[in-house]
Amino acid sequence: MSHRKILFPDTTDVQWNDWRWQSRNSVRSLGDLEKFVDLTDDERRGCQETKEIFRLGISPYYLSLIDPQHPFCPVRMQSIPVRAEAEKSLGELRDPLGEDKHRPVRAIVHKYPDRVLLLALDHCSVYCRHCTRRRITSGDEGGISREDLAEAIAYLRAHPEVRDVLVSGGDPFLLSTQRLEELLEQVRGVPHVEIIRIGTRIPVCLPMRVDDELAIMLRKFAPLFVVTHFNHEKKSRPRRGRHASG
Repeated sequence: MSHRKILFPDTTDVQWNDWRWQSRNSVRSLGDLEKFVDLTDDERRGCQETKEIFRLGISPYYLSLIDPQHPFCPVRMQSIPVRAEAEKSLGELRDPLGEDKHRPVRAIVHKYPDRVLLLALDHCSVYCRHCTRRRITSGDEGGISREDLAEAIAYLRAHPEVRDVLVSGGDPFLLSTQRLEELLEQVRGVPHVEIIRIGTRIPVCLPMRVDDELAIMLRKFAPLFVVTHFNHEKKSRPRRGRHASG
């Protein structure tokens, strides 16, 4: 069950269902996190020792799914660092998926002949502690600019073997609807691109972002595939309406 009423008792339904309110009120520091969760010493040291390594960020919605007393809550373990995260293991790689050697331009990973990964931005609604792209989502590389995306579109146009584009990052659904629409229009405008996919965890971590405006916009680009994943069955009660989500 959601702990919303306990953690955010003064928050109205209008605020709670506003994804921009959720983004503005995300928990991003140890001090803020301690107001909501009874942290273990391991978690407290994890927050302190990883703050220079990887971002901490948990949306109020996702925070409401965490059991504030149970250190082995699966949502909690995905969201809150522990001290071991700051320790570098033998053989640990900065780029575990081997993507950087396939980045011909900053916002493109071209690892397979007929498909590419397009990096739309460098931030997320929740920073999963198991992130495999934290060299990008940590913010160390700096944000992905409009110029970087224009360069990526030019790369797509110059490579007719590419038929499948996965738009990811970071989380593309954190772009404004207008900005995401502009990007998808550019990708769809490349004649040889047949498949567009969007990789996102927004339906999991910030479901109120999937509103009517976004759904109507995405429908313009059908067929369009939205790829997401839930790491655990634990979820809150669905929100009422057509966009109910766990």
